[in-house]
Amino acid sequence: MTDDIKNALARAFDEVFNVRASIRGADLIKQADFSIRDLHDSSIKYVEFCMHVEESLDVEIELSDLLDNPTYLGFSAWLQQQIDNR
Repeated sequence: MTDDIKNALARAFDEVFNVRASIRGADLIKQADFSIRDLHDSSIKYVEFCMHVEESLDVEIELSDLLDNPTYLGFSAWLQQQIDNR
């Protein structure tokens, strides 16, 4: 996983889920392979998250792509594959 992906995801997590302000969120993202679904239960938030990542990495993301790859490492690997296949 590249630094670009790590940084894009970190910004999106903070902007959408406000993980730094939430003790639970901050603890959760410290885990090596947490599930993004554990951050929130709103599909609207997931769509917003995808939009932030799309803008940062210039990659098209459908909500189903996130839901099919709900862990941090799984979604990161999926993003890397999309970038590599451009």
